[in-house]
Amino acid sequence: MNRVSVFTLAAMTLGCRSAPPATRTAARAAAPDAAATPRSAGLRAERARLLAAEAVHAAAVAEHGMADGFAAVLADDALYLAPGAPIVRGKAEVRALLSAPPLSHATGMTRRPERVDVSADGRAGYTYGYAAWTQPDSAGAAERRYGKYISYWRKGADGEWRVAAFVLAPGAAPAPADGPPAGFESPATDEAPRYPSESAEAGRRAVAGADSAFAATALAKGIPAAFAEFAAPDGAVLSGGPGITYGPEAIGAGRSASASRDTLRWAPVIAEVAPSGGLGFTVGQARYSGVAPDGTPAVSYSKYLTVWRKQPSGAWRYVVDGGNARPATPYRR
Repeated sequence: MNRVSVFTLAAMTLGCRSAPPATRTAARAAAPDAAATPRSAGLRAERARLLAAEAVHAAAVAEHGMADGFAAVLADDALYLAPGAPIVRGKAEVRALLSAPPLSHATGMTRRPERVDVSADGRAGYTYGYAAWTQPDSAGAAERRYGKYISYWRKGADGEWRVAAFVLAPGAAPAPADGPPAGFESPATDEAPRYPSESAEAGRRAVAGADSAFAATALAKGIPAAFAEFAAPDGAVLSGGPGITYGPEAIGAGRSASASRDTLRWAPVIAEVAPSGGLGFTVGQARYSGVAPDGTPAVSYSKYLTVWRKQPSGAWRYVVDGGNARPATPYRR
């Protein structure tokens, strides 16, 4: 189960980020950055270019299938989080996963992005929204499937956008007809503050530290409180219901009555931050333990992709979080 699923598995029973205690990364506090200075970077045009790249990517997948269409725009070190599979890293490894059942049987995937944004330097960005595809059921009959996705994009040396990390969270129903509520649409600003780190490694440590602090807060204050506290004002999670859950208040309320008995442990295993310092992602693993509706113990394992943005206060907060189930065996770098 993923952290989003944690959220969902808690809502259904649970399912989100968690990792065995032995693999947890200790939370590290990032040192305050120097005052960020807004700088014009033509971000409205860059968002439009990223959205166009997303449309081209989605069309290629729909026409050529997952293996050929999806892999065509992956970065060489791309991360792919497929439902039920372990974390897969590397373009060749992702292609191999997509070339084998059950993903090789998925056809006609379409995507409806709900939000797009980019870093202050226009070198990184993300999209998230809804997906639908066709896949055989247990009897071999074609069945329409639904879900939600997050793509984290990185611009290559050639100026082309490529997918650096992707997660698909299965859902049970088609996407709602309406779009995001007011305040959660794609930003329309043409500039953004920069928060450069002294090094790429320092940036990775900072965003991984925020994720680890998030995990520690979930253990100390409970899962709902942690998800609400670490959500950006415009943050969202790929909830277990048909729609996406928007905003700290709704995110914190989106839990089952058994939340007080649930434990979700997670840890980041990979982190990345844009050169301008204000946008990054973490990929990690989670382990959920709680009580099923019938009163029996419940344990599940998940992986997650979380996109983070640094706030004016200097704190990292997530702008979107989502995940899915994984095998019990943890990913090892």
